[in-house]
Amino acid sequence: MPIMIGGERRTLRLVAEHADEWNPGFVDPEAYLRKNVALADHCAAVHSDPPSILRTLMVGHIVGRDRKELLERAAKVHEYLVGNQPLYLLRP
Repeated sequence: MPIMIGGERRTLRLVAEHADEWNPGFVDPEAYLRKNVALADHCAAVHSDPPSILRTLMVGHIVGRDRKELLERAAKVHEYLVGNQPLYLLRP
């Protein structure tokens, strides 16, 4: 049975050793890239193949009647979830 491990801090070594899939949860693009590098380092340490581990990511969607409402809702969700970190919008 395939094993999926989520998380990022203490679990990356376990992912490298045992997982078929890794999902860090909700992270921004820079954090995701940093964690991928850390996972590759753990894989090298335990002699596992980084590309063999499927990477997935949790994402959310925000809907508004118009751009103004969409940006207002996005700002509220962003403030609740991550505080002062940058907000990433996929479409302008």
